[in-house]
Amino acid sequence: MDYRNIESSEYFSTLNNVVLNDAFNILGEVLDAIDDMKQMAQKGEF
Repeated sequence: MDYRNIESSEYFSTLNNVVLNDAFNILGEVLDAIDDMKQMAQKGEF
């Protein structure tokens, strides 16, 4: 995805200079980790 158009909008701002692409990548990693934990819990590994 290309978030540059959103980020260049005068209505977009961030307090810590995180770009949207990085934020969405981090969210994806968190969701993957949650899925991994669920699978481990179902198998009794957790």
